[in-house]
Amino acid sequence: MKKFFAVMLSLMLTVLTFASCQSTDKTNSTTNSDPGTNNTGKKYKVAIVQLADNGAFTEMRESFIQEMRTLGYDEAQMIFDIKNAQGDQSNLKTIVSKFKAEKPKLICAIATPAAQAAANEIKDIPIVGTAITDYTSAKLVQNDERPGGNVTGVSDFAAMDAQMELAAKLIPQAKHVGLIYCASEVNSE
Repeated sequence: MKKFFAVMLSLMLTVLTFASCQSTDKTNSTTNSDPGTNNTGKKYKVAIVQLADNGAFTEMRESFIQEMRTLGYDEAQMIFDIKNAQGDQSNLKTIVSKFKAEKPKLICAIATPAAQAAANEIKDIPIVGTAITDYTSAKLVQNDERPGGNVTGVSDFAAMDAQMELAAKLIPQAKHVGLIYCASEVNSE
């Protein structure tokens, strides 16, 4: 639970950092107290890369956009550039390369492979990840206490022992238990 709160704090700090980056235009000396607007009329790009098209990832994407709106960053101030890799690693590389060239203010990476592709290619743009179990094992951060770099986000870690205890309570007659996971993702291990 302590780890979850640390990650959530990191996410909020990233959003606050993003907010502070908005009013950096030196040509306009007036200030605007609303963090969701800027004085130049310029819209800021938020890039979203989603590994695949499935209900969970789509819900995470929509929740991220809704939370940005709740914080005062809506389509009047932002352009949400949403890309879906359709489960293809080569598509991730192409999408991330495009984002690197376009230099959005923030990247939201949905799923471990999307975050890894972004983090491997981009070092100077904040990356917020979701649908990632272990940021350290995925080599996205140095460690949970001191992540370093430009990656933060939320974890979907669920303790295996708690899952097995629940399964035993729900189906006490079960003699064998199978587990489906993706062997190509380090988080699945």
